[in-house]
Amino acid sequence: MRLRDCFYDIHSENGEDGILYMIIKVIGLRQYPMTYVNISNIYKRKNIFENIIKIFGFVVNVPITHNNGKVLCTMKGVTDLLSDMRFPNVYLLCVNTDGVDFWLLKTYMTNCTEGQKPTVIVCKLNYIIPSDKSITVPYVVPDKRKNMYTTNYQGASLLAIKTLLQEYTFVGTTRLSLFGVFVKRNTFLVENCVEESANIIHGQLLRWPIVNKKFWVTAK
Repeated sequence: MRLRDCFYDIHSENGEDGILYMIIKVIGLRQYPMTYVNISNIYKRKNIFENIIKIFGFVVNVPITHNNGKVLCTMKGVTDLLSDMRFPNVYLLCVNTDGVDFWLLKTYMTNCTEGQKPTVIVCKLNYIIPSDKSITVPYVVPDKRKNMYTTNYQGASLLAIKTLLQEYTFVGTTRLSLFGVFVKRNTFLVENCVEESANIIHGQLLRWPIVNKKFWVTAK
């Protein structure tokens, strides 16, 4: 099974909905209500799983955002969300913070209860980082970041996210390898794949050398 064959089963910009639709068809849904948690630091960001959420009737918990004045997109914000979560039966967790994705995902997974542990996790990647490096940018709170993170110096490598999610199986990536998709181990079997796109080749050859000397934290 190739994930790229599923990209356009349901319309989405980079194949996110098609991949999730395929996963749900294979492993099914658990009891209702099915909860979707979106950790994002950009207010009013387009919901990349909008079609799937409507089709399957997911309950959406309050997103963690830095701009809407509800919950800060910080480690504390993640723990606050977990403690206040109305619907603990989490099926899907999406992390897309354009910077500290690894740290917020780690905070969620470290502090969540068994019921809050997602069946499917989708996390933003920095695809310009070579595949053999398990690294991420350091965590800095929003008020002190200023212009610390850039287009190239942000996020975490795919290997770093894999290292964090030992209980999960890496399914593959969305088109252009912008997001990695993971499913609870023993619930899903598919050939692991990374979309071989020109932007990865360009990024690792030309963009990675721009930031490879910066301070990166090794994810263990």
